[in-house]
Amino acid sequence: MVKVWSSTFNTRSLVARARKGLPLESDPIGVAVLKMVNAEAAGVMFTAEPTTADATKMIIEGSRGLGEIVVSGAVIPDNWTVDAKEFAIVDRGVAAGGEDACLSDEEVVELARVGKLIEAHFGKPQDIEWAIDRKAPSSVFILQARPETFRINFRF
Repeated sequence: MVKVWSSTFNTRSLVARARKGLPLESDPIGVAVLKMVNAEAAGVMFTAEPTTADATKMIIEGSRGLGEIVVSGAVIPDNWTVDAKEFAIVDRGVAAGGEDACLSDEEVVELARVGKLIEAHFGKPQDIEWAIDRKAPSSVFILQARPETFRINFRF
């Protein structure tokens, strides 16, 4: 916790605040300490297709266990493309070597619905980290949400 809080005074943070004319001596950073989610599946969700910025498609990627392996690129995740209006699964892929996907169709649709609520709250497409704990009363946990950065592919 102290390490996270102290990052507000690292060189990168100080330079960014100086460029924006913000005070250097303080930063209103908050650190939350929460119970760890017993993730049976976890991953990332993009509320707009990240390589084309297509807002009609959502992308969900996941794997069994904690999401760090998906976020870091350590595994090839299961993946789904979801129609952003109808919340219908339009494409899916199970990771190589996997027999069953880490999520049920119902969980994919629930994640997509939650993702669109988060997008509506922030007013722009989101890159969301999530986890599923099927033993919890509400099984969907949102771990992080941030504005999506689009990686448009250019062809020459």
